[in-house]
Amino acid sequence: HSYNQVIWYLLITEAFFMSRAPVAYKIADEIKNGTFAYTSSRPYSYALYHFFVSLGDSSFKLLTNFIVGAVLVKLLGIKLNISFLAILCFFLVMLIGYIIDYCLQFMIGTFSFIQEEISGYVFIYEKLLFIFGGIIFPLSILSNHVEQLFFLMPFVYVIGFPAQLLTQGLSELNILYLGLQLLYLMIFIISAKACYTSLRKKP
Repeated sequence: HSYNQVIWYLLITEAFFMSRAPVAYKIADEIKNGTFAYTSSRPYSYALYHFFVSLGDSSFKLLTNFIVGAVLVKLLGIKLNISFLAILCFFLVMLIGYIIDYCLQFMIGTFSFIQEEISGYVFIYEKLLFIFGGIIFPLSILSNHVEQLFFLMPFVYVIGFPAQLLTQGLSELNILYLGLQLLYLMIFIISAKACYTSLRKKP
């Protein structure tokens, strides 16, 4: 990463993280205060309902955070040449990353069926996201072997990978990582559904 790439990378990751909806806490609160029984009985998917509500809320915050940050970065004279194809791919992988993050938060929220307090799980997940997800530093500054190790874990595909793809552009390696991101997407969608189905049946 060049200096300009690092600044734009950090702008993207921080804007994303600050705009994330607290899905885990919302679901946990509904389970604990009893509104879950009413919400889940409606004729639509409980998981999809929360997904689209959180997506709408997060999208507005992300756009606001990014615009403000981008204006400040532009005023400082920090520019980044980005191809139109890279921008399109960025929006695609960022959406996939958001779904992965939602699934992980959704599973943590459903832990409230068996354990009242989930703040510890949220804390651990967010710290893993900060360190292994590439939020506090670009993973490309690491050695190749360490970077590849990070990319074997799911956390980087939430926002670190999308930010890297936008700032570095398309490459054969990034296409490979896109395949891994799609694999993790399927794994966590299936896991979130199985976790919800299993835990809601607990007495």
